[in-house]
Amino acid sequence: MSSHISSLIIVLVFVMAQQSSACPDSTHCDSSRINNQLHEGARSLCLLGRTSSSLSVGGKHHFSDHRAVQVSLNLYGSGYWWKERYQNAESSNESVRFGYAIGLQYLHYYNPESTISPFVGCGASFGMSSSKVDYMYSSSDNSRGYEVFYDFDLDIILGFEWQLSEKISLIGEQVLDISYARSKREEESSRTSSQESLQQSVHIHYRILSLGFAFYIR
Repeated sequence: MSSHISSLIIVLVFVMAQQSSACPDSTHCDSSRINNQLHEGARSLCLLGRTSSSLSVGGKHHFSDHRAVQVSLNLYGSGYWWKERYQNAESSNESVRFGYAIGLQYLHYYNPESTISPFVGCGASFGMSSSKVDYMYSSSDNSRGYEVFYDFDLDIILGFEWQLSEKISLIGEQVLDISYARSKREEESSRTSSQESLQQSVHIHYRILSLGFAFYIR
């Protein structure tokens, strides 16, 4: 984990150090001096792999050379199945979860005239997901649970954008995420009646490095 963080910090510091040479007179670099995608009016479609089980699709608009807003749709899903056999019994467990989140992010680019530009940002998102769990035991109780989650997230973003060609850039992000979750769970079994419970929780998550691409259409 520390090696990924150190590598990204080194890249960002190096690129930011080049900003003075790109603007030697310490003047504001405007669109007339920029020859890549990061300029006022640019638009792109962004694809980003958040984790091994999630994907983010977004649309980004640069309303100045240094500033951009992005609307994103995060899709994720996971599942696992296992079965065990004993001498006179058998048990199995099946769990499936799917969800989505809609978010809005603000991004500030520090060196838009460079091939590699670091950026920082912040954002918020709201999402919903559901999970289903089935437990089956041939010699005892069988149970089934269904849970619905509602999440509200606040994100702090640190990343870079690397121009690979005239229309494509590589994006790397590290995100600190503060999440408030509310869930409703229903559970029933062959021996007991249906039960319902409500839960609330606050979590802090840190994604080491997410990679993706931006495809510019203007």
